Amino acid sequence: MSGICGVLTSEVVRDEERAALAAMLDALSHRGKNPPRQGHLGDKAIMGYCGSEAEDDGGKRPFVSPCGRYLVVLDGRLYNGPQLREEIEKSGHVFRSKQDEEILSYLFLSQGPQCLPRLNGMFAFAMWDLRDQKLYLVRDRFGQKPLYYASSGKGILFSSEVMSLLKHPALERRPNYNALFHYLTFMMPPAPLTAFEGIHKLEPASWLEWQPGRAAFFLRYWNVDGSRKFEGSDEDAIDELDALMDRMARRHVTPGTGLFLSGGLDSSLFAGKAARQTGDMLSLSLDYVDADHGVNSQAAQAAEICGTRHVSGELDVSVTEELPDIVAHMGEPFADPTLLTSWRLARMASQHVGAAVTTSGTDNIFGGYARYLAPFLYDTPDLPPEVRKVHTELTKTVPHAYGGKSLLGEMDPCASYYYSQFALFFGNRKESLCCMDLRGAADPQLTIMLMLRAFARCPRATWLDKIQFFELDHFLAGRLLPRIDMVAGAHTLDVRMPMLDNEVVDFALTLPVGMRVRRMPDRRPGSTGKGYETKWLVKMVGLRHLPHDLVFRRRHNNTVPLESWLRGPLRTLVLDALMSTQCTIRDWVNQSEIRRLVAQHMDGTANNTIELWALLMLELWARHCLRR
Repeated sequence: MSGICGVLTSEVVRDEERAALAAMLDALSHRGKNPPRQGHLGDKAIMGYCGSEAEDDGGKRPFVSPCGRYLVVLDGRLYNGPQLREEIEKSGHVFRSKQDEEILSYLFLSQGPQCLPRLNGMFAFAMWDLRDQKLYLVRDRFGQKPLYYASSGKGILFSSEVMSLLKHPALERRPNYNALFHYLTFMMPPAPLTAFEGIHKLEPASWLEWQPGRAAFFLRYWNVDGSRKFEGSDEDAIDELDALMDRMARRHVTPGTGLFLSGGLDSSLFAGKAARQTGDMLSLSLDYVDADHGVNSQAAQAAEICGTRHVSGELDVSVTEELPDIVAHMGEPFADPTLLTSWRLARMASQHVGAAVTTSGTDNIFGGYARYLAPFLYDTPDLPPEVRKVHTELTKTVPHAYGGKSLLGEMDPCASYYYSQFALFFGNRKESLCCMDLRGAADPQLTIMLMLRAFARCPRATWLDKIQFFELDHFLAGRLLPRIDMVAGAHTLDVRMPMLDNEVVDFALTLPVGMRVRRMPDRRPGSTGKGYETKWLVKMVGLRHLPHDLVFRRRHNNTVPLESWLRGPLRTLVLDALMSTQCTIRDWVNQSEIRRLVAQHMDGTANNTIELWALLMLELWARHCLRR
C-alpha cells in the first residue's frame, strides 16, 4: 500500500508550494508505514510518496531516472514487471534498482505513452518529463488504484486521495451539484466527476498529459476488444481457467499473505489453490451478529476443505460509531453499505498480515450477478408489467440526440430492467427527491447516457457483453474498487486482486455468452432459480476442487442488517441528521420526500433502507468533508 501526490507549476516552485505538498503528503501518511518523502526535478515539479515497502530494492522514492530526465511516483505494482525487466535487459540496459519505477522510465524513454497497453498491474503513477516539460498521469486498466487531480491556477495538482488534494490552499471545498445529483443514482459520483467542484478523477485505462501554459488532454490507452472469441470446447475452457487460476495464485500469493474467505465459490476456489501454493495460508471472514444467517460457519467449512488457517470476526452496530472516520477517509459520499464490512475486515486483517488477497471482480467479468439475467429474461415482447412500466418511464428520459448521436435505439427493455437493478434513485422518484437547485445544476440525463453510450460503442456485441463492458468502467471502477482501496489505505494493508489481472480479464472477455451464463437443460431452475446458471465456467472449475453443494450454493442476501439498525439503534442518528434544522442537505433534497421515506421505514410500511442510507451518507459527507 502506498500513496502519491504532486504539485506542478508553470512558473517556479516556491516555498508555499512546498508547504502545500508537505500538507498533502501528511494527509496520505496512513497509506504507508515508512516516513513520507519528497522529491523534485527541475524547478517546476515536486512530488511526494509514502509506502510500506522494504528498503531493499536499491532505489529511492520519488524516483529519478538514471538519465535524469524523469521524476516518477508510483502507487501499486506491475504484475508483469519481471517479464518487462528481462526483455529490457536483453536490449542491453543495465538496471540500477529493482523498482518498477525504473521499468516505467525506460519504457517512456524508448516508447513514450505508447508503452501503456503493455502494462499489467494495479497502479496509478505520475511521471514528469524534464526535457519535454510534460506531466503524465496514468491509471491501470480497471481503476484498482485511484488518482485525483485539479488545477491550482498556476499549474496542476494530483493525489491518491481527494482529501489530501484539498490540503492545497488553492482549492475550495465547494460541492459539485452535478456529481451529487448522479450520486443518488450510482451511489458514488461517476468519474470523471467528484463531489467537489474543480476536482476530477482520472478514468481507468486513461492517461492525462499536461504542459505548462497548455490545457491538459486525455487519451484512453485500452478498450475492450469484443472481436476476439474463444473457439475451444467447454473442456478446453475449463482447463484454461483452471490453469490460469493456478498461475494467479503463484503470481499474487506470497508467504504471509492472507485471504478474504466468504465461504462462497470464488474465494473458496482460490483459497484452495493459494493454500497449495504457500503451504500455510491464513483466511479471514466477518459475520454480522444480528443477521438472519451467517458467513463464518460457511467460511470455516470452506477453510477446512481448502486447508487454510482461519480467523473469524463479528460486525455489530458499533461500527457505525466510526462513520465520521469512514466518511472522511472515503472523501466522497458513498452509499454501498458493504463499506462497513470492508472497513472492519481490513482492520482485522491488518492485525494479522501486511497483505491480503480478495477475489473481488470475479462476478463482474465471468457473469455472476443476477442482474446479468436481464438479456435472457426480458428480451421478448411479452414483458412483465413491472418491467414494461420501468421501460416506458426510462424511455421518456432519453433524448433523441445526445452528443450528436441518436441513442434511443439502445434503450431496449432489457437495458431498462438492468438499469433499474443497479440504479438507486431514477425517473419520477429522483425528480421528486431533488430540489430545483440541484436539478438545475445537473445534467439530468448523464447517468443513463453513460450506460447508453457504453452500449453504443459495441453495437454488434450481445446484451450481456454490453452490460459487462459498461460495468468495468462504472460499477467495478466506480463502486467496488474505490471501497477496497480506501479501507486498505486506511489500515495500511496491501490488498491484491488476482482475478483482475490482465491475463484473467483478457481470457474472460473472449468467452461466448454460454460459458458465462448458461441456459439449463430440461427446464431445470439452476442455482438462480430462473432456468439459468450464472458464472457457469467458474462453477465448472469449482467442481474439480470443491464439493457440489458449495459450488452451487444459492447466494444468501448476506448484507449489513441496516434495515433493523435504522429502525432501532440508528433511529436517533437518522432523525437528527436528516430531519433537523441542522441538516446540511436540506437545500439539495426535498424535506417532504425525506420525511415520507423516514416515516415509511420507521413504521414498517416500506423498506427504504438503501435510500435512507444514501441520504445519511450524503449528509455525513457534507458535515465531515465539505466543511473545513
